[in-house]
Amino acid sequence: MPFKENSQKVVSDLIDGEMMLLNMEAGHYYSLVGAGAPLWSLICQGTTREALLESLNTAYPENDSKSLEADLDQFLESLRAEELISECAEAQSSKVEFEKDYTAPKLATYSDLQDLLLLDPIHDVDETGWPAAAS
Repeated sequence: MPFKENSQKVVSDLIDGEMMLLNMEAGHYYSLVGAGAPLWSLICQGTTREALLESLNTAYPENDSKSLEADLDQFLESLRAEELISECAEAQSSKVEFEKDYTAPKLATYSDLQDLLLLDPIHDVDETGWPAAAS
């Protein structure tokens, strides 16, 4: 089943070469380590586990395929556990560039700003926007 970024809860951006994610519902923010950033780029477009594994095997042919697969599965499980990805209707086919040397993809989780992020009134916005205009 294809999956993609859970856009109902997650905002992501590349900041100074580091992929940062913010779970607006939980108030946690994340940093993607190693091959995580290029994998996330593929995920944002909609992809499958098999396509991600093929991308890793193509980018790092000198690495053991079983090791890459185990790293990918652990990475995807951490994304699922934090509800950062969700299922989608169809997968897209695209390519991204990986770093020359392989570093396992990891999700670093931070909750030190959780209270502040959850207090932000922007979370209470509906389709009309914020602030609501006086009638």
